[in-house]
Amino acid sequence: MITESPNLNKKTAEILAGIDKKCFEKDAYSEEDWMKTFGPNVQVFFSMKGKEVIGAAVWEKYPSAKTGYLISNAVLPAYRGKGIGEDLLYTRIVSAKEQKILYLFAHTRVSNEASQGLLTKYGFKPTSVEHNFYPDEYAIQWKLKL
Repeated sequence: MITESPNLNKKTAEILAGIDKKCFEKDAYSEEDWMKTFGPNVQVFFSMKGKEVIGAAVWEKYPSAKTGYLISNAVLPAYRGKGIGEDLLYTRIVSAKEQKILYLFAHTRVSNEASQGLLTKYGFKPTSVEHNFYPDEYAIQWKLKL
């Protein structure tokens, strides 16, 4: 089940940091990083199994530019390959459309083929390669016209 976090607070940041630590060895956001990321245009969605958070998706919208940026899409390793990441991505696309967003952007590591496949499946197109996005690897920037 996908639910939107009603509050962007310390508890939300703690949950996201915990998921990141288990999902992203090199790039995990800390609780403090998430607190700095939260703003009035940030939305957080959780995938739940009972009371356990098994995945999270974060995006920020820029209403004046009618664009959005997918900050994170993370699923705990034990639950990968079950469509949870896809559900989280789809939820954000629907939310963006409801809010009259015209374009969504995302970045992936060049080595993250699973994420690239998911973005491609939903119509995202690669727009550029960024050389300094990650400290140890290039990133691909993606764009989706809604």
